Amino acid sequence: MTDNSDLKFCVHCGAELDDGAMFCKSCGAQVERSDAPVTMNPYASMKENSMNNRLKVIGICCIVYAVLAIIGGIVFLVSIDSLMEQVITDPSWPETAQQLIDMGVVTDLAGAESFMRDVFTYMGYFGVIIGIITIIPAYSCFTKKAYMPGLVGMVISTALSAASVIGLIIGVVFVVLYCSCSDAFKKQTF
Repeated sequence: MTDNSDLKFCVHCGAELDDGAMFCKSCGAQVERSDAPVTMNPYASMKENSMNNRLKVIGICCIVYAVLAIIGGIVFLVSIDSLMEQVITDPSWPETAQQLIDMGVVTDLAGAESFMRDVFTYMGYFGVIIGIITIIPAYSCFTKKAYMPGLVGMVISTALSAASVIGLIIGVVFVVLYCSCSDAFKKQTF
């Protein structure tokens, strides 16, 4: 067992060295001797900086995504009437309405119009909800607090964004990157 006052780390790989070691047990490099013992792992700060940078990038992306989702949702909600006018004046609307009737989704043309209005309304609320949920991981990334709520928020946002393959892939990549930074949260409290 080594005495912590003589604790040293390999300057090549950052592995902890045994007291009096001539070679690193991890990478095999020759131990560089000096009179003053190295008491801090030089790679620990590099790793911490790397995690902090990843968290900043994830946090910025979460904020951008949240803002776009909220704005998109609000735009949908305030422009439902113009969207409905575009739908019912489209030459293919009678066919689409008939397909909805044939599938048993609605019983008549008025029901088809009401159904489309509801779809646009839900899409608007859906965007706003995804945006609000995505603010949680952004907060978590910038403060390095609330790791689990941030992770849950990111997973929920990814699941809700899974309507597109690209949204799912991007979400999974960010969840993995976020999880790889979990050590940055260990020193923090909620």
